[in-house]
Amino acid sequence: MFWKSEFLSQDQLNALHLYKYSAVDRSFTTKYILSHYWNWCLQFFPINMAPNLITLTGLLFMISNVVLTSLLASHMATGSESGPKWLYFSFAAGLWLYSTFDNVDGKQARRTNTSSPLGELFDHGCDAVNCSFAAILQAAGLGTGHTKASVILYGIAMLGFYLSTLEEYHTGTLYLGYINAPTEGVIISCVVFILSGIYGPEFWQSPLKISWLPTQDMSRSHALIWCIGVLFLLTHVPSCHHHFILFAITTGIVFGRMATKIILAHLTKSSFPKFTVLLVPLMIGATLTNLPRFISMKPLLTPKSEYIFLWAYFLFALIAYARWAIVVIRSFCQFLGIQCLRIPPQKQH
Repeated sequence: MFWKSEFLSQDQLNALHLYKYSAVDRSFTTKYILSHYWNWCLQFFPINMAPNLITLTGLLFMISNVVLTSLLASHMATGSESGPKWLYFSFAAGLWLYSTFDNVDGKQARRTNTSSPLGELFDHGCDAVNCSFAAILQAAGLGTGHTKASVILYGIAMLGFYLSTLEEYHTGTLYLGYINAPTEGVIISCVVFILSGIYGPEFWQSPLKISWLPTQDMSRSHALIWCIGVLFLLTHVPSCHHHFILFAITTGIVFGRMATKIILAHLTKSSFPKFTVLLVPLMIGATLTNLPRFISMKPLLTPKSEYIFLWAYFLFALIAYARWAIVVIRSFCQFLGIQCLRIPPQKQH
């Protein structure tokens, strides 16, 4: 049967009994402002709403904005190729709501006494997939279009989350510094989206004159991207040129599988997952696309065949990841005697 495969051994499942959540958040913004805001928001969620359902609902806000971007601003550029201004306000609202729901889910779990290792896996899995969604919206908000700047922005988001996940695997603790992406990074992104909504993405393309480097001109968007990269370093933390949204979503699914497998290994006390089969098409595509650059030969893939390959890769990655996620979630639920998106009636009081 399609859903009957086993990805977890009995020893791995038994390790779930040793689970104990450990996290450190040193952000002053979280401590003095946002923690009170999240506690206030908690009262608006029904007592019978499962924490994982809260997480999933938050992710839907981001997915909705990615769909809107594909329909209304697929070029993610400035001028006539940019979307309506209300779209960028929607980006800000969607990201803020995702962040809010993502932080309220843990409080709901403690409120209903439903904390479990599945909650951490589900939460981190959604965060991993959301990295690509956030990068797409940021590229659209900055008006960088289908360019290398968008890919750099996307790579920064992926690298930061991967290193944080890697650290949690080895230390057993999720560490968020005094300035971190889930808090200050979200606030900065929301401000960027609001400014794009007011002035349009072209605001970020205005040249910046650097007096002490007279030969250098840098747009606000490129300056912001490089600042984000430097900020990330200081705070611990080919077909894409024409189809960046599809490329980012596809590789984002692959990245989500990689990062979630690391969290799964952390929860089940397993060895570090060094490889996932979803990387195979990526390596094949990269080889076929770039080989003619290094060897004197005709291109192996035409632009049309690259596009078809990317769509095939997307469908393969989506189906494979969904199957793996459902099987793992079912294994957790059966072993722990819980439900993923529902709270048992006896725990709703």
